[in-house]
Amino acid sequence: MLWTVKIAPRVAALGLLLVPTPARAADVTGEVTLPRQEAKDPDEARAPRGFTRRRENQTNAISPYDPRPECFVFLDGPADDEATRPTAAVLGLSRTRFAPPVFPVVAGSSVDIQNTSKKTHAVFVRGRDGLWGGDAIGAGRKRSGKAGGAYEVLELGASGAPHLTGRIVPLPTRYFATLGKNGEFAITDVPEGNFTLRIWYRDGWLATTRRVDVGSRATKTSVVLPVLLKTEPPKNK
Repeated sequence: MLWTVKIAPRVAALGLLLVPTPARAADVTGEVTLPRQEAKDPDEARAPRGFTRRRENQTNAISPYDPRPECFVFLDGPADDEATRPTAAVLGLSRTRFAPPVFPVVAGSSVDIQNTSKKTHAVFVRGRDGLWGGDAIGAGRKRSGKAGGAYEVLELGASGAPHLTGRIVPLPTRYFATLGKNGEFAITDVPEGNFTLRIWYRDGWLATTRRVDVGSRATKTSVVLPVLLKTEPPKNK
């Protein structure tokens, strides 16, 4: 004998309502641009009477400073457990610099410093004896360590190489990105919600921010760096 079970339409509809729907996510892309240079007074280009016109140095042109390699962007806002989960990250170390010099990671993540140069570097963390072992990192080798809590910035250096400086910046979520050559960035799989786009430069936040409303479609935004790069310390300091 076959038994049949009839489910009332209202009960079936209730069951559908109880099924959780996955949160929608979208990518946030954009660009951080440099401020416009001030226009020159056209009178400065005119040669005063009785004098020859000033000639620019034709051999060593001075390139304007670009702070973007020392910046990253961060979306401050709602997050789920997945976004706060520590990950494994690799920070490059060449003969001349840490790459990138300012390295954002999720708080509590493991970080390998990979020496890509042909020279041995004795890397240390200022004020944190013993972190990363304090031993030299041979050519082509790596040393492992762990980032601390959010905004517990680690300042890196190398014995005998004062030009080698860097920072590891732990953040509360993974919604961050370093900048490309032209200031472009992309943060993937950001959940719907209202966020504040913040810019970190060297040792703190710039005052410039941008509101970003993330929906079900990709969001694009742009920010212009301020002329005066004055930073504020992390919020938990």
